[in-house]
Amino acid sequence: MANRAADRTRIAANSDGLRCPHGVVADHRGGLVGVVSVSDQDGLPTTRDVRGLDAGAALAVAGAPAGAVAAVTLPQFAAGDEQATLLADAVGAQPGDLELWLGFEAGEWTVVLHEGMPLVEDPTVALSGDGREALSCSTNIEGDTHLRYAVDGGTEFFVLERISVYAPGELPERLRAAAEADGIYERSDAGSGRCPAENFRVIGELAGLLFPLDALRRRPLLGARA
Repeated sequence: MANRAADRTRIAANSDGLRCPHGVVADHRGGLVGVVSVSDQDGLPTTRDVRGLDAGAALAVAGAPAGAVAAVTLPQFAAGDEQATLLADAVGAQPGDLELWLGFEAGEWTVVLHEGMPLVEDPTVALSGDGREALSCSTNIEGDTHLRYAVDGGTEFFVLERISVYAPGELPERLRAAAEADGIYERSDAGSGRCPAENFRVIGELAGLLFPLDALRRRPLLGARA
């Protein structure tokens, strides 16, 4: 497990890495925002994963306007200014847009990335309705992060800091298994300081969603803006 954690660290430090944590989009340089450089200037979109719901339905629950959802492609590099992201380019973001969404399916899971103002009500619990399993993770400009794990319409776990502040035995079984598989408790800084990428890695581990960025470009994608 220690070797796996070390391998994940090397990937995170390399903008040409072969794998991309599913909840991280690339910036205008092609680097991995928030994993290569977690800083006040680098933001991560809110990531929501749900098992057993298609991308169109998940986008609707996550707040995307139905009439605005369309098939999109992820460009090779963002064409805009220094603050542009591939997500923004993919959905054709325009000045004045307040929210952007990107959704795709991977096996049993659907991922929805959301950039913009935090929603009044976190839709993660609604995504988990009817016996489904859903997770969400986001961070803000100060580096604070949250992680929510919901099952069958109810929150099973919620944290407003890095998940490693909790001992493994304090986590729901599937979150514990994902956290241990990612090796977070083997790192010397576990449970201290800010590390938004830690929570993103854990939900990606739970859903088994790690793949090359180029593979994401080849997947059917739905996007929306508002």
